[in-house]
Amino acid sequence: MLSALDFPCHAPAPLLQKPDIAMPVYHLYFSPCSSTYDTTYAFCRAISQNAAIEVNLTDRETEVPEIPAGSVAVVAAPVYAGRIPTPMADKLARARLEGVKVVTFAVYGGRAYEDALLELNDLCEKAGATVLASAATIAAHVFVPDLERGRPDANDFAEIKDFGRRVCEKYAKGETTPVIVPGNRPYRPAYKAAFVPETDTAMCRKCGVCVAACPTGAIDAQDPSKTDINLCINCMRCAASCASGAKAQPAAAKAFITARLSPLLGGHKPNEFYV
Repeated sequence: MLSALDFPCHAPAPLLQKPDIAMPVYHLYFSPCSSTYDTTYAFCRAISQNAAIEVNLTDRETEVPEIPAGSVAVVAAPVYAGRIPTPMADKLARARLEGVKVVTFAVYGGRAYEDALLELNDLCEKAGATVLASAATIAAHVFVPDLERGRPDANDFAEIKDFGRRVCEKYAKGETTPVIVPGNRPYRPAYKAAFVPETDTAMCRKCGVCVAACPTGAIDAQDPSKTDINLCINCMRCAASCASGAKAQPAAAKAFITARLSPLLGGHKPNEFYV
């Protein structure tokens, strides 16, 4: 049964506030369709006067780098059916983050984030980091854009600005209050693709951009219309990167997900912050 219910999509990121953390902030993110990046890029700008050190974990070959102890890192992931994407989880499981203070973000499309934020925090702590604060924030749903359309909006960014202020205050005071977030252990089952994106072969230029963009290497380099369902995570980065518009969600999958999520249309889920 399809359950690709939590993929958020793109939104702009304005400058938020005068920063309060002098050192550069590491920005570790998995963001196939940009909204996770946009949300947390804005947060990074809100808390640090220096440009963030960007680490795009969406890229297949990119791993978590060595980060000096005492540094602050923002670690951000979209939510896929209540979990974080498996490729990012695997990279965090290999990471060494001893002595790093992290602010974690789970960005989701208005249904539920379930175990994702807890999983993200667990992975960071197992890598040696201390969780300074956490957030579960909303972005428009990538498969059902009318769900939370326009988010994050000005009010969301104002809340992120205030969250940044609170994080900076906690950091400056050296507070070590544990961050408790919702979720269950064991986690819900990891997301597995129930479909793969369709390719309009008449529009496909066989340029290879989608092949290179795929975080899991699921797309056949010789025939980009073929996608391995066992590797695909339905992140839709292939569609987002395709200049010719040849990649798309299958109509049947879109209809199914839209029907499942239709009761949530018109709602306005609140962001949640934990400091």
